[in-house]
Amino acid sequence: MKSVMRFLVVSAMVISGVFSASAQTFVQRSVEGEGVFILPEIQTVLTSARDTVTVVEVLPKDLRPGGYAEVELMQKDQILMLNARRVKSVKEFEERYGAVKVGDEVKLGIRRKAELLIAAFKKIDPEKMPKGRKVMISLGGDGADDIRPWMGTGLILGLSEKRIKVMDKIEGHTEVLGSADIQKNDIIESINGKKLEGLDRLFEVYDKLAVGDKVEVSYSRGDKRMQLSFSKPEARGRMILRNN
Repeated sequence: MKSVMRFLVVSAMVISGVFSASAQTFVQRSVEGEGVFILPEIQTVLTSARDTVTVVEVLPKDLRPGGYAEVELMQKDQILMLNARRVKSVKEFEERYGAVKVGDEVKLGIRRKAELLIAAFKKIDPEKMPKGRKVMISLGGDGADDIRPWMGTGLILGLSEKRIKVMDKIEGHTEVLGSADIQKNDIIESINGKKLEGLDRLFEVYDKLAVGDKVEVSYSRGDKRMQLSFSKPEARGRMILRNN
């Protein structure tokens, strides 16, 4: 069964003169699986198929609530256990997660390729999740896979023919980029001199930078090569999941 996910994520830009809260953005993706579940503490989306619960999306660590940035989950991780009990579907995962009391430990048994790992954290009080305003955007497929927002920049990126492509810009939310001439369909080549083989690599490099660090981006438009630079902004907010 195919489940359609809409991600509400934060673009950490203030709409000047109107709101002081950060805006939130919908990004719609389709995922093959037996439903979806969002793990709010670490801003992670899970699905399941063939008795296996899998991580299909992990937002940047600086979007997580305070104290959860160092909990380690990665895209394609398989969740085998929750508090020492085997889980084979997102329905089982959600039921067992729901039975954990706020403040009690959630311990996940994870398989990452050939490794077996443990991730543990305290179940969060929903009232402590950050709030924000919503903005709706619509993205065409344009032949791209793995569409994700680049938090704080106002850019929506996708993987197209193994290249990182700018799928769209959220108008009014790209102030951090200054006057940079980056446009829809431009190709992101590198960050701070590090070549990027895909979105996972881009966000891995970006997430390791501290707020305020300089970010130098090389990108291309046809045969033209360009650069832009900005200081990494603070990203705040949450992700909400809705199913169709």
